[in-house]
Amino acid sequence: MNASLKAALVILCAIFWVACSDSSRCSEPCSTLYGAEEDQCYLQRPGQSSTDLFEYCKAECMEALAMPGEVGSYYPYEKEHSAASIDLKNSAQAELWMQCISETDCERLNNGYCAPVW
Repeated sequence: MNASLKAALVILCAIFWVACSDSSRCSEPCSTLYGAEEDQCYLQRPGQSSTDLFEYCKAECMEALAMPGEVGSYYPYEKEHSAASIDLKNSAQAELWMQCISETDCERLNNGYCAPVW
C-alpha cells in the first residue's frame, strides 16, 4: 500500500471516529428528551413524531459540536419564553446544553428550561 493511500485511510478513520463520537454524545440528551423509556421524558410536539424530534435534535447537536466557539451569553438554566429563537451555535454551547439536559427534570425541560428543546 502506498503512503498516500495510507494517509487517506488514516484521515478517513479519524473523520469517522469523530463523527461517531459526536453522534453518541448527542444521542444521550436527545434520548432523554424524546425517548419513551422509563427514565426518559418522551416530550411530544404536535405534528412531529418522537423519531423526527430525536433525529432533528441529534443533527442540531452534532452540527454545533463541529463548530468551535465560546458560550457567550447562552445560559440554558433559565426559563426561555421564546425558546424557538435559540440555536446551539458551537461546541461550548452544545456541551453546556448537554449538561443542562442531564441535570434537569422532564417537567422543567418541557416548560422552557435548557433551551433549545424542539
